[in-house]
Amino acid sequence: LATDLHIRGLEEGLNQVRDRFSNVRVQEMDAQNPNIEKASFDLLIATCLLIHLNDPEKALNEWRNMAKQGGELVIYVPCDPGLLIRVSRNLIVRTKNRKHGCEDYELICAREHKSSLHVLDRYIKNIFNADSIKISTWPIPKLYLWNLNLAYIYTIKKL
Repeated sequence: LATDLHIRGLEEGLNQVRDRFSNVRVQEMDAQNPNIEKASFDLLIATCLLIHLNDPEKALNEWRNMAKQGGELVIYVPCDPGLLIRVSRNLIVRTKNRKHGCEDYELICAREHKSSLHVLDRYIKNIFNADSIKISTWPIPKLYLWNLNLAYIYTIKKL
């Protein structure tokens, strides 16, 4: 099951997914209020999503409930507002956005990036405290300094 808050405008990408994986369903869904049966997934993957949510703690609790016993959750969290991610934005992303007519990329980030890695890390460790949590860092493996990485990837096994 692939979900997004708004799937309109994603048709091309969704068709590519459907072409490769015939058993994939696509559904509009709010990650903070999923209408999904408890303990129904072996694997949940969330990429760069928590940072945008008004209530990431609620979403994490919902996701834990959706995972089966022994199931896994993989959660990608950007290291915002870390030094490396801010430098990357200034050198690459902001320039690309300006070419597409977006003059104030920093304002968009300020509005859309509602929680920092520091906050989300605490939520994850609290909600999944009875589970197995493995944290990987990218692009510098095993360097747990959010100022010097772009993302933390949490792989959680629900016990």
